[in-house]
Amino acid sequence: MAERAPERVPAETEAKLLVSLRRNVQRALRAGRQEEAASALERLRERAPLSLETRAMELEWLIANRRFVEARALAAALLDQFPASAGVHEQAGRIAYHDRGYELALEHFTECERRHASWRVRRWIGKTLSQLKRLDEAEAVLVALHAVKPEAVVTDLAWVYERMGRPERALVLLDAYLERHPENEFATSQRLRIRSRIAPAADLVAEATALLELGEPLPSAMLLAYVERLLELGEGALARQRIAEHASRLEAREALSLGWICHRHHAFDLAVGLFLRALPGRTDDVKLLNTLEADARRSLRVEEVRDAYGALASRHPRLFGRLRVLGRSG
Repeated sequence: MAERAPERVPAETEAKLLVSLRRNVQRALRAGRQEEAASALERLRERAPLSLETRAMELEWLIANRRFVEARALAAALLDQFPASAGVHEQAGRIAYHDRGYELALEHFTECERRHASWRVRRWIGKTLSQLKRLDEAEAVLVALHAVKPEAVVTDLAWVYERMGRPERALVLLDAYLERHPENEFATSQRLRIRSRIAPAADLVAEATALLELGEPLPSAMLLAYVERLLELGEGALARQRIAEHASRLEAREALSLGWICHRHHAFDLAVGLFLRALPGRTDDVKLLNTLEADARRSLRVEEVRDAYGALASRHPRLFGRLRVLGRSG
């Protein structure tokens, strides 16, 4: 059955309708209402399928929904077709940032800012500079932004200070921000994580033990720091017990962070279990996949990784190649 053509309306009305649809897509994307954004985007495709605005919004929707294989292909096509588009460069930069191609991401964000300056792009530039370990430059960008958009960049700037070895400065920022916005869970978690990391080991262990004795689960930020301290002290069995007690409460992002802590401390079997929790949303993370497979070989858990890949490969075909390699090595 042929698709129904959009109803013809006067040109002025059509222009207003397109503006309204674009605004609806943008609002839904900003609010994280992906189904609503998809519905408005579909209506936009019906009326202006080839326009730059429609295709750029489609690219933004793909990125928001972590459909990076399709996003990469569309971004490459749009860069060829619309090389002067600031919006396309911004989205291409976000894809490169996700892929850890930070030099390429910085090129795209810089070109975007040259063509259409905005604080959001400046924030991406600051975040990318910090990933490139150009921390002084990142600080300069984010401090300037903090003067005009403190709520938008405070956690990014605090992270830069943490990486610079200035956690006290990070805590000053977060404390001041949380006095005004105590409901912000990310900033609260970030503050707790920094405090836990700089606290003397004995104090952290005592505080965590007191909470556990009261039957309280540890906040995820404290759990990460606590497990890291236990591994540093050679208390691998206790670390394993604490992870098991909290495993059902861990979100994928938290399991991933905990997995990297275990990997750095050579607790490879623990790392494998935690990485597998995070795997479904990270099948295009090459660094994670390589580390997961290496740790699985070290801890004789290759078969578990093969089973996980097998369950996901129909939706993520690139895992078939890794399955074959694991079969030979296993």
